Amino acid sequence: ALLLKLTFAVEGRIGQSECDQWTRAPGFLLVFEGLLSVVNKERIMLEDTISAVEALKLFQVRLVPDFVPSELGDPSQSPHRNDIPFADGEGNCEIDLELRGREVLLYIPQAGFRRLPESLQKEVLSAQGAVVRFFPVLFTQGIDIQQTMVTTFGGDNIKKGQAKSVDLQNEVNTKGLRDLNEFCFQTRPIDHRETSSSQRQAVHPLVHALHSTIQESSISLKNVDLLKEVERACLLLGGCRVTFCKSGKDRTGMALTLEQSRQLGERFHCGLTQSRLLRDANIMRVHGVRLLVAEKNIGKKVYSINSLQAQFLPVLFRPPQQVCEDMNIMKKDLS
Repeated sequence: ALLLKLTFAVEGRIGQSECDQWTRAPGFLLVFEGLLSVVNKERIMLEDTISAVEALKLFQVRLVPDFVPSELGDPSQSPHRNDIPFADGEGNCEIDLELRGREVLLYIPQAGFRRLPESLQKEVLSAQGAVVRFFPVLFTQGIDIQQTMVTTFGGDNIKKGQAKSVDLQNEVNTKGLRDLNEFCFQTRPIDHRETSSSQRQAVHPLVHALHSTIQESSISLKNVDLLKEVERACLLLGGCRVTFCKSGKDRTGMALTLEQSRQLGERFHCGLTQSRLLRDANIMRVHGVRLLVAEKNIGKKVYSINSLQAQFLPVLFRPPQQVCEDMNIMKKDLS
């Protein structure tokens, strides 16, 4: 996520003010958007994710030059081995990283360094480098047949002291809203005269719609408006978002193509009606790269969602029939 943002900075697609935020409190916003059903193995996956997101606060990335700063111009002076792809503005190159405990060192190549905002260049060249800490936030909303079953009929096999599935999902989203609201007030203050305690009780305008959909929607419903507002808030705040499900190809593919269709409507004024959103999303689901991701995973160009399972997904998240999995109850679960 950070490498993607660095590439955008090198290409001039994001400004200095957004880059400056990375090295200041509260840090680099990283939003996790889960589509897991809060039951059985997927509940365990969600619980692991909750812990992993909290642990991410303990890590940091340090940006340092991959060249001798005093010479600023001889790439051959780089003492580090290149490892991962990076667009430096002059063509694709590679960037080296090094893991030191809970810190990741990213060595910025000279060509890319020259195209970074001036303030970030100065921090990279400083004695300690540019230190980026993370501000991770987690939201989750189950959307598949398992979520339907657990919210309709119960069926939770929970241990004593554990929260019910719908309660756990609501707790995650309430905490995510609280954290994102705090981030908004720290990075987009409304009134400097307000005290920190009064700000914590208020809802920032950038997350007002998200607050409303969490507070006003039944916790037993599939709140797809929550997903839409999470995506919009992350975009407005200049954060990076990670969308995930069980395998990262089926429900994730539906969510990403839907968001791309929505972005198409908002940015190019194509309309935001449900029929237009679904039409363009389905074009991407049949002809776009998400189907290639599925093929790479299971060896064929279909999503691991059959026609029965599709009926339990929200309408905007249903794949076209021609790219649905065959109905075969004896088949291994590939989702």
